[in-house]
Amino acid sequence: MIFAAGCASTPRYRHLEPSADALTASRNNAAVASDDTTVDAEEPADVAGASNLGTTLAEAEALYATGVMANIDNRWTDAQVAFEQALTLLTELDLTNSEDLDSADKVDRLLDDIAKDYRTTLLALGELPEDASTDAILLRLDQGADTSTLASTSSEPHGTGEMLFDYPIEPDHPKVQKCIRFWQTTAREPFERFLRRSGRYLPMMKEIVKSYNMPADIAYLPFVESGFNNKAYSYAHASGPWQFIASTGKRYGLERTHWLDERRDFEKSTHAACRYLSDLYKMFNSWNLALAAYNGGEGRVGRQIKRQKTDDFWKLNLREQTKNYVPLFHAALIIAKDPASYGFNVELEPPLQYDWVATSKPLELKDVAQALGVTVEELEELNPELRRGVTPPDQSPYRFRVPKGTSETFAAVYRDLPRSSRTEWARHTVRRGETLGKIAGRYGVTVADIVAANKLRSKHKLSVGQALVIPVPMAAADEQPSKRARRSESALSEKPLPKADGRKYTVKSGDTLWDLAKKFGVTTSEIRQANRMGAHEKLAVGADLVIPEASKVSSSNRGGAFWYTVRRGDTVLRIATKFGTTIAQILSFNALDNPNRIHVGQKIRIPQGL
Repeated sequence: MIFAAGCASTPRYRHLEPSADALTASRNNAAVASDDTTVDAEEPADVAGASNLGTTLAEAEALYATGVMANIDNRWTDAQVAFEQALTLLTELDLTNSEDLDSADKVDRLLDDIAKDYRTTLLALGELPEDASTDAILLRLDQGADTSTLASTSSEPHGTGEMLFDYPIEPDHPKVQKCIRFWQTTAREPFERFLRRSGRYLPMMKEIVKSYNMPADIAYLPFVESGFNNKAYSYAHASGPWQFIASTGKRYGLERTHWLDERRDFEKSTHAACRYLSDLYKMFNSWNLALAAYNGGEGRVGRQIKRQKTDDFWKLNLREQTKNYVPLFHAALIIAKDPASYGFNVELEPPLQYDWVATSKPLELKDVAQALGVTVEELEELNPELRRGVTPPDQSPYRFRVPKGTSETFAAVYRDLPRSSRTEWARHTVRRGETLGKIAGRYGVTVADIVAANKLRSKHKLSVGQALVIPVPMAAADEQPSKRARRSESALSEKPLPKADGRKYTVKSGDTLWDLAKKFGVTTSEIRQANRMGAHEKLAVGADLVIPEASKVSSSNRGGAFWYTVRRGDTVLRIATKFGTTIAQILSFNALDNPNRIHVGQKIRIPQGL
C-alpha cells in the first residue's frame, strides 16, 4: 500500500493500496612492568606472540574499566567514549570460529556489562552525542526518556507538501509520536549524522528493495539498525548496515573469512536483508511483525503470538528493545521523508559512485590507491567488506569497487601492481594426535584463520591424512613449513628448563606473555629471562614455561621513564600493553585527563616499572 502524508502545522496521513529484516577487567588495567628502555621501539618483545583474541579482549576489558571509573567520577563524556571504543574493539573478534569457548563467554559477559553501565552514562548525558551508536540510542530509549518534556525545546513539525509511503506507517500511535520527539530531542545529533550519511546509500538500497517486490521504505531500516555505518557492531554480535549476526548472515549467503566480511558490504547485505525480511513477511503476514522478528528473532515473536493469541504488534509483550524498535523505525521513516518539517536542516551526502574491476592476484589497497591517485580511505569506503586492507588471496577473480572513472586507469596499471606479500598458502597434512590449536600454533596463525580458509564445519573434527591449506605470512612461507613448524613447536620444549625457583605452566591456546605476566604478578621480561626466550620468540601451545615467583622479582630496574612518540593507530591502552605498564601510570606521568585524547606525533613519557 502507498501511504501519503500532507504537512500543514502537523502532518496528515491517508492510506492507499500496497505493493507486495567490569571492573572485572581490573580497575587500573594492572599490567606488568617491562625492562625495555628503547625509545620508539618498533615492536616491543612483550607482544611478539600475542594472539588477536587475547590482546583485543584485554583492550576492550580495560576500556570498559576506564568507562566504569569515569562513571564513578561523573565524567560522563569520557565514559561514553570508553564504552563506544570497547564495543568497536570487539568487532575485531571472530567468536563464531574461535575454539576458545571461555573467551566467547567472557565477551558475552563483557557486552552485558558494557550495556548495563552504559545505560547509567546515557541517562546522565541526557542528549546523546553525535557519535552515539544505534545500540546506545536503543538503550537510551529503553530507559524511558521523558520526551514530552524535552519536546518543548524542539521545533514543532511544520511545512507543506505531501509525504508518500509504501510501508504501513501508524503516525498517530502514541509510541510513534514519542519516538518522533525522541529523534528531535535526545537523539537529535546522531539522527542528523545518520540522515547525512543516508544520502550515500538510500538510492541504491531502494532500488534493491523494490526488486524484491517489497515496500521501498524498508530501505530506511538502517536508520535504526546501524545509522548506515557499514562497520557498526552490536551487543548481539551483529555487524554491518543491516546488522546480521554471523549465523543468519551465512544462512542468507553472506560469507565471513579471515579476509572479508560480506555483512559489511552495502549491496550484498541489502540483498541478504531483503531475502530475510521477505521470509519473515511470509511467516507473519505483517511488516510490523516482520521487523519485530528481524530485531528480536522469529522464534520469540512466534511464541508470543501463540501465547497471547494476538498478532497485533502493538499488543504483544516483547522485549523492551523490540517494542521500541518498530515505532522508532516508523518515526525515522516519517522524519527522513520530510526532515525540514521536523526541524532537521541537513544536506545529504551525494550517492556513492563507482566502477567495478577484477583482480586475479591479491592487491594491497594502498598500492591500488597510489596507482589510481586516490586515498586508501576512498577505497575502504567503497569496499567495506575487506577486513585486512588487501583483496582476498583465496578468491580469483575477485571483483571490487574503485572510484567512478578510474577503471580504465586500473586496467592500464594492473600488470604493474605488485602482488600482496601479506599471505601465501601452505599445505598441511593432518597427523595423528593433531588438533587445530596445535596446527595453528605451528604456523603462527589462529584457529579461526584455518577454519575459514578450509570452510570447516566443525573445528573439533579432523581426520588423519586430511589436507588443509594454511594462510601464512610470506616471510614465514619462504621457509619450508616442516622446518618452521618443528622449530616453532619445539622452540621452548627443546631447551632445558632453568633450575631457578618457580612454578611450571603449560602454554594453552590463546595465551600471551602479557596475560601470563598479569596472571602471575611478574613481568613479561622476567618470564622471557627465566625461560631463555629470544626477544621475538613466540609462545608454542603445549610448551612448558617456568614462571618466576613474584616474591623473588627483582626491583633493581623499577622506576624511571622514557619518551615515546605516538604513532597512527595507537591508544593509551595499546601503548601500556606494549611496554608493560598501566593506563593510570601513563596518565599520571603525562598529566593527562582523558586516555582517549592523544594524537599522532605526540611525545609521552612511559614509566619503566610498576
